[in-house]
Amino acid sequence: MPKLGVTMKPAKFDYVVAKTLAEAIELLCEGDGENRILSGGQSLIPAMNLRLARPDRLIDIASLLELRGIREDEEFLRIGALMTHDEIGASQIAKNLIPVLAEAISHIGHAAIRNRGTIGGSLANADPAAEWPCVLLALSAQITATGPSGERVIPAEEFFVTYYTTALSHDEIVTEICIPKKMASLQWSFQEVSRQQGAFAIALTMAGTTIASDGSIAEMRLAVGGCGSRPVLAIESTTDLPAGTMPNTDLIEEMAERALQKLEPSDDAIASAEDRLNIARVLITRTLSKVFQLYVERGQA
Repeated sequence: MPKLGVTMKPAKFDYVVAKTLAEAIELLCEGDGENRILSGGQSLIPAMNLRLARPDRLIDIASLLELRGIREDEEFLRIGALMTHDEIGASQIAKNLIPVLAEAISHIGHAAIRNRGTIGGSLANADPAAEWPCVLLALSAQITATGPSGERVIPAEEFFVTYYTTALSHDEIVTEICIPKKMASLQWSFQEVSRQQGAFAIALTMAGTTIASDGSIAEMRLAVGGCGSRPVLAIESTTDLPAGTMPNTDLIEEMAERALQKLEPSDDAIASAEDRLNIARVLITRTLSKVFQLYVERGQA
């Protein structure tokens, strides 16, 4: 009797290397939406090997220098979509502005994945348990998509739709990620739990806060990933916290309960919905405690 196994060979496809962004977009528009962009390939290629993805054509954009680089202007930290996770983690510009990025990046897969995988590819894949969607949602980032009609800027709050689905049109490519430099004024903490190093997250959280001169919370953002079909901005100070709110243990517990009500985890092979909620509760409490403690340690509150 033949042994049953999992197919680890992709279906037949065509392969083309795009020399310019314009050429990549033109190629993407062909084929009734059955063409796919290849950048780092760390998510797409395994999916193709398992025949979960069956594109007619792969359009390789890895050599497009116009989609690389990290720079800052007066308003944003700008990251090219083809920058790898490791390149962003090693960037001195990124470290100076948002040091927590390096911490979050250290949780992404394994060294080989961080070395090849790109931020644009991770966002387009839209895994709700991935690090970048949660991080960029917390940071109020903007994703630039480019298609035949030109550039379109999509706020992170609107970019992630549901499991592995984004607001991108079939003929658009992620080209740049913009993080507002004002986010550098917040103190940030990132927390994640997975069954082992490099495995998919069971839950992950990122929180940032600024404290006013009177000790009250001036700004607060808390994002949670891995607990639903997309990452959730669970706490946002302008809508969830009255002016003059003071940070304390009771408030942390209250915010954790409020955040949990916005999560919709489900059972899967990695964890049950109940386990995800319990872990998320711990991570939310830990994350909020950390960002408030940073101010105490630095004499800012």
